[in-house]
Amino acid sequence: MDVDVFEEVLAWLQEWASLMTLGELMNDEGNGWRVALAFDDGYIDNLNTVLPLLERYQVPMTWFICTRYVQTPEALPWWDLIDYAESHVRDRLAFSCAGERFEYDLRRPGERKRLRREQRPRFYEAQAPGRRQRQSALSDAVRESTGQALPSNGFARPHEVAEAADSPWITIGAHTHTHQNLGVCSEAEVAHEVEHGRSLLEEWTGQSGRWLAYPFGGPSAWTQKVARQVEKQGLAGAFTLTPDHVGSAPHRFAIPRIGIGPGWEIAEVRARIFGADLFRWARTAKAWIQ
Repeated sequence: MDVDVFEEVLAWLQEWASLMTLGELMNDEGNGWRVALAFDDGYIDNLNTVLPLLERYQVPMTWFICTRYVQTPEALPWWDLIDYAESHVRDRLAFSCAGERFEYDLRRPGERKRLRREQRPRFYEAQAPGRRQRQSALSDAVRESTGQALPSNGFARPHEVAEAADSPWITIGAHTHTHQNLGVCSEAEVAHEVEHGRSLLEEWTGQSGRWLAYPFGGPSAWTQKVARQVEKQGLAGAFTLTPDHVGSAPHRFAIPRIGIGPGWEIAEVRARIFGADLFRWARTAKAWIQ
C-alpha cells in the first residue's frame, strides 16, 4: 500500500475505532469498533516505513515474523523469486521439475503472467521436499538466464527484529519458520514449523510470540486438525485470513483477519471492513447450497 494511503487509513481508523493490540482486542468486551493492526512475514520496510507512522499516530501493531528469511539473507521466498524472475529475466526461462518441463519467453507480457499462474500454485501446494526442489530448479534457471547471482531477500535481520521488539508499538508474533502451507504438512512438520520459529524469536527478542498467523491464511492453508496441533504448542491463539470480524471466530485458533492489498485505496479498505458481514453470509449461503 502506498505510504500516503496508509497514513490516510490510519487517520480514518483513529476517527471511528479504538486501536489496540491483538491481546487487548481478544480480551476486550467494549462497545463500538475495535481494531488491531498486524503485518506478516518480517520485511524490513515494516520497520523503515510502517513503524514511523505508527509512532506518529501512537498505534500498536503485531509483527508476525517468518524466521528463516530473517535468519538467512540469501534465502528468497518463492513468491519473491517468481517476482524477481518476472522483472529481471528478459529472454527465455526454462527448467524441469517433478517430471514437468517449463519454458517461458519472458519477452512477452502474457508469458510473465503464465509463469506466475503456473508456478505459484505448484509452490503453494507442494510439500517441503518438492518445494525445495522446485525452488532450486527455478533459481538455477534464473541465474543462468540473467548471468547474475540472486539478490538477498528484503527481510529484517535478527538484530533489527530484536531492536523492534523493544518498541512499545510492536508486539512480536509467530509466523512459522519457513512459511510453509501448513495444510499440506504432516503433524511433525507443523510442530517443527511452529516450535522452531518461536524458539528463534525468543532467542532474538526474549519474546516467543503468544499469537500465530497461519502462513497464507486462506481456507486451504490450515485445517481444524492443524489448529488443534497449533493449540498444543501453548499459544494464545492463531489467525487466518478469512475476511471477517474477530467476533465470528469459532474458536481461538481460527480467528479471522481482514487482509489489505498492496495497491488498495482507502475506499477499498472501507469496503472490505464494512463488507465482512456480507462476505460471511455469502459464504454460509454457498456452503448451504452445496
